[in-house]
Amino acid sequence: DGAEDRANELLARLAFDPRWAGEPFRRLVRNVLAAVPEATGEKLFARARALAEREPGGAAWVAETAAARQNPETPALFDALASAPRATPDDWLRKARFVSKGNPAAGAAVLAEAKGKLPALSFARLVAVYADSAAGSTFAPTAAAPDEARALAEARLAVKLSRGQPAEAAKLLESYLAEPATKGASAEWARRNLAMLYAAGGTQADRDRAMELLKDAEVRPDAPVEDLRATAAVLATLARFLEGRDRRAVLSKAVAALEAVHKKTTAPSDLFTVAQLYRAAGDRAAGRKALQQLLNRKPEELAADPQYALYLTTALEELVEDGNFQSAAAFAGKLAQMRATDFRSLATIARYEAKAGRPERALAVAEDYARLADANGGDYLARAAQVAELLDELSRLPNVRGTTAARAISSAAAERFAALVPNRPDAIVGLAGVLAADGRAAEAIARAERLPKLPARLKATTAVTIGRGADLTAPEAAQLLKWIDDGLAEEPNAPDLLMHRGEFLARRGDLPAACAAFEKVLARDERNVVALNNLAWLMSANPATAEKALELVARATRESGMTGELLDTRARVQITLKQFDKAERDLADAISYDPTPLRWFHVALLRLGQEKPAEAAKAFTEAQRRGLEARTVHPTDAPTFTKLSAK
Repeated sequence: DGAEDRANELLARLAFDPRWAGEPFRRLVRNVLAAVPEATGEKLFARARALAEREPGGAAWVAETAAARQNPETPALFDALASAPRATPDDWLRKARFVSKGNPAAGAAVLAEAKGKLPALSFARLVAVYADSAAGSTFAPTAAAPDEARALAEARLAVKLSRGQPAEAAKLLESYLAEPATKGASAEWARRNLAMLYAAGGTQADRDRAMELLKDAEVRPDAPVEDLRATAAVLATLARFLEGRDRRAVLSKAVAALEAVHKKTTAPSDLFTVAQLYRAAGDRAAGRKALQQLLNRKPEELAADPQYALYLTTALEELVEDGNFQSAAAFAGKLAQMRATDFRSLATIARYEAKAGRPERALAVAEDYARLADANGGDYLARAAQVAELLDELSRLPNVRGTTAARAISSAAAERFAALVPNRPDAIVGLAGVLAADGRAAEAIARAERLPKLPARLKATTAVTIGRGADLTAPEAAQLLKWIDDGLAEEPNAPDLLMHRGEFLARRGDLPAACAAFEKVLARDERNVVALNNLAWLMSANPATAEKALELVARATRESGMTGELLDTRARVQITLKQFDKAERDLADAISYDPTPLRWFHVALLRLGQEKPAEAAKAFTEAQRRGLEARTVHPTDAPTFTKLSAK
């Protein structure tokens, strides 16, 4: 009796100890029950049950534990769970699963009982989860009305997608669409989602099926705002998996849906999203028109709009990207008059000044923001890091790099990063990057070496950052590679460290070893989009591996959708395979995402392949204007870079 009393006391102490109460206590008891004799387990369960039933979720644990122990009270416990005043869908699901063992019809009967006792959406989710479980493998969900059928289809689709079953999700939607009662908005919903599943398949056949579904889809302006927003969101997501004309067509439908929303709400935020979608679709003129409409409102409306600075900043960014500095001046002036203090606005002004040929003013703008940070201790570290990163970026701009102003800006960035290192050791990465880009790789290495107890992982990141920004001597490269390998010695399969190694070796021209590093990442995570793209890029210039590179790009696309990076990589592969028409389309789309120097260099390669040397020279000039450096091109393309540079 004394032992039982002590056991009861110990259980009570654990149950009410904040460190053990709830799930930890129940998990402990469950583990002990599995390890003790039957008779002892019955006593322990009885004691723990009395304590657990008082807690939220405890009754469910008691019922499931009783079922596992084949306790004769189990049916009554599950009945009590489902009949409780606040019974949840999970409680009904537990009962249905229990009673269905050996009698599938009993599970269906429990669901029928639950239908009148749960909200419609909760019941639909219950049915969807049960139907997708082992207990419900023979259960065929039915709906009495179109609204119920739509709710059930939505719930079952969510379950399939949450469990990574896109093929099963597609079959579900195909069946739903085949039902005669599936019409109107419900049919449109099913077609949009089925099209997205098809498009995510990654092949041209998949994309063709998606567009076939959408060709007759209509945006109904009279639809509720919520439906129109959902339509726009689905179409915008779907566009990520499409290309060229198909992508633009889907984005046009998304724009139409959001324009209908804006007519109903007149909300500036909706019009701003319309502008962004136009830009994504490649219709920059329409996007700017929508943006200008936002900026042309009455002064009092603009003053009251908390997003006014964002609209000005977006307009300024677009004008700077186009090199239209004359028009950009007015927007920069308005932002300055507003005394905008958010970092994005000030950084955009600084970039405008630097790209317009006034880097000294850009430095002043950044330093003003830094002084504001110095005066507010609470956000000093975050603001100082932002300023340092911005200054680093400005010092590397094509029209700034190599000038007296560049040295002043990079020195200011280095000072900022160095001041952060004592409180944020990871700032050594930024410091080393600034110094390396300024031609001071040896100093960058020495600064990192002097830091005491710098973690091997951080040192490896520092190494790859230095390698990105500097032309290294052989001893420097060997030392930096050792830093990366030291990190891998501590974490042999760390994906980020393996990718650091792959990138570093690729820049050194050791393509086989670089490929091996990325392949090791993919051996552990075959869905790693960055590793897939990087490996495809390394294989892109070799005719023997070009087809494999295309497969890697297709795999990456299935995971993330089509991005500018993937389009650019695929275009480089297509140039190798002499598929010039395809490469031209991909490069046009990639540049519409972001006109990077490397993408323009690939246009130059394309024109050379097409035997258009004058156009190649023009594209190369554009790449240089945007900041192309020899170290960023594929090692195989280095001779072409040198040849074009000499002209």
